[in-house]
Amino acid sequence: MFGSATSSLLAEIAMADVDEALLAHGVKFKRYNDDFRIFARSQSEAYRHLALLAELLFTNHGLSLQQSKTRIVPVDRFLGTYLDSPQHREMNVALGVALFP
Repeated sequence: MFGSATSSLLAEIAMADVDEALLAHGVKFKRYNDDFRIFARSQSEAYRHLALLAELLFTNHGLSLQQSKTRIVPVDRFLGTYLDSPQHREMNVALGVALFP
């Protein structure tokens, strides 16, 4: 129980610089620990934001995005795939996702 809370606190502290940089670039996002969801108006904007995130993570922390867990999806697919149950809806609203119309 304490390990989970401690891990969450450490993730919040460690990622604060990435959060600040994304906000400074006008990126709309939600993060839970080390899971980011980025909101975008277009697919090209989503790719630009994703590239910025990848650069920040690598430069600041030596981290890279996991290709198998990284995706850009349109709003309708997000709604149908990720918001298929009340539990998923609540979790994903808290996390967000890279979306484009």
